[in-house]
Amino acid sequence: MDIRRPAHVEACPARFVPRDDESAYAGVRDGQTFRPEADMGRTILVVDDSASIRSLVCQTLESAGFSTVQSKHAYDALNQLRTIPVPSLVITDINMPLMHGIAFVQQLRKMPKLLYTPVLLLTTEDRREEKEKARAVGASGWLTKPFHPEQLLAAVKKVLA
Repeated sequence: MDIRRPAHVEACPARFVPRDDESAYAGVRDGQTFRPEADMGRTILVVDDSASIRSLVCQTLESAGFSTVQSKHAYDALNQLRTIPVPSLVITDINMPLMHGIAFVQQLRKMPKLLYTPVLLLTTEDRREEKEKARAVGASGWLTKPFHPEQLLAAVKKVLA
């Protein structure tokens, strides 16, 4: 059974709202509060135009017990996000065809269900200006390619803590 690419998954009907009693977030579904990661497991959306990078990132995450969903570019990811449950984390490249990674993060932050979903940028870019732009639009962290699997897992665990 391949959990990375379900044939059909219904969209999550949750609406996420911040809670006063904790720094993380919770959601409301049918009048009940829940923690999304408890309901949906730890699914991570990986967005990169390089199939080999997507594969390496997904293998690393899956070896640590995460489920992954892959997208080959930002538009593909935005379409997938309309039909899959809200991921625990989004990892995206910056330099992709069709839509730049910073613009993708801006679009994610316009979606109420993804307002509190952490976003890690995994890119060859290392310029301070790019990092500042990413932070300004709502990125949670930044990793530079090439990366070590331990470094990726440490960053993922940090933003999901």
